[in-house]
Amino acid sequence: MRRILSLLLSFVLLTVSAAPVSAVEEDAVLASGDVLVARPLGIVSAIIGSAIFLVALPFAATSGTVKETADVLIGEPMRFSFKRPVGDLSQGAGYGKRQASAQKKSPEAKAPAEQTSGDKQTSKDVPAEGNLPAAQ
Repeated sequence: MRRILSLLLSFVLLTVSAAPVSAVEEDAVLASGDVLVARPLGIVSAIIGSAIFLVALPFAATSGTVKETADVLIGEPMRFSFKRPVGDLSQGAGYGKRQASAQKKSPEAKAPAEQTSGDKQTSKDVPAEGNLPAAQ
């Protein structure tokens, strides 16, 4: 086991530290490193995430976050392994799904902020852009 781990680590270090001669070779090295190292690690992460999900399931069920927990522990590693283009490691975790859901939940994404002092302004009180009163 230690020998396999040391060979794998040596391969990764050689792959990362190799000076590219051309862009084509760099892409080939990146793609082979992705297929041989990153994707299998993503699959292993999904398997380990499945086991952790089973342990976390009662807690996620009581808090109502089963879908989110499953997505983080199983969905993201599976998308990393199977949905991403070969050799493309530039995208962050979640591949756009997590950022989109965070924007939906953020307060900035909601309707215009309410005024804190005095009367609260509603959307009926705000004139449409074409119906703004003329400045006097």
